[in-house]
Amino acid sequence: MDQPATFDAPPRPRALADVPGPRGLPLLGNLLQVDTARFHLSLEEMWRAHGDVFSFRLGPKHCLGVADPALVRSIMRERPHDFTRMSTMESTARELGMHGVFSAEGEDWKRQRTLIMPAFRDSHLLQRFDTLRAITERLMSSLAPHAASGEPALILDQFMRYTVDVTNALDPGKNGWFRDRSFLPWADRQVGATSRAASEACRKLIPGLLLFRNSDLENPQVLMVLVVGETPTIGLHRAAFSNALRIASWVRSDKKAALSIVGPTFSGSAYSLRVGIEAFTAQSAAYVICDDN
Repeated sequence: MDQPATFDAPPRPRALADVPGPRGLPLLGNLLQVDTARFHLSLEEMWRAHGDVFSFRLGPKHCLGVADPALVRSIMRERPHDFTRMSTMESTARELGMHGVFSAEGEDWKRQRTLIMPAFRDSHLLQRFDTLRAITERLMSSLAPHAASGEPALILDQFMRYTVDVTNALDPGKNGWFRDRSFLPWADRQVGATSRAASEACRKLIPGLLLFRNSDLENPQVLMVLVVGETPTIGLHRAAFSNALRIASWVRSDKKAALSIVGPTFSGSAYSLRVGIEAFTAQSAAYVICDDN
């Protein structure tokens, strides 16, 4: 006797209210349970308690958290038709001059994604795997002392450098210079009236430092830029300029290589620049003669 064919009905979609998640308060939802300074860790706690798909409320907004890799991959494929970022992200990024593939939506996002996706293909990632591993190991080695000692680390700076290195590694044709860190000892605009005099004195004496590096692991290099202040009327801060030239002379590997000076900004600073160079040349002439001998 023939058995009637049976078909499995597709699972009925669940309403967001039926998805498990932490209980919240009226109006506030789970706002009081979320640490805004550790938001990612708050989400991780919800995931551990409620599984790969969970819901939570931030005030009037009902949110869905997804931690299942296959489901996340499916969501990313359906962008930007069925899933989009926050409505304010694109406008904010445009206002800050940071608009790109990570903030774009619609056709703009499609066009930019087409340009960058070849770098993320499996075959390309396999070719760059050793480089990416070396970059990651360098990050881990820089964080290991902080983990062992419990001392705080500048984690944002560390991960910004890591992001730049990974991005550059995926596009090896663009190996340029990237700002690694900076040291500006003066902060005239950020201090009160009582401290401004000391800060201005510091600006006139000590040059600032911008440190750049490349991402070539086989040939790592560092580029140092010393920053000296100037004013439209007085010109360069001569003491700071003289100290910048001394520092540059000390750290150069090739003592006979030329120093590059970018500036000045104000045309009135040209004379002070000339005087500063002549004064430094006169002071360092003896050292030059010694090097020649």
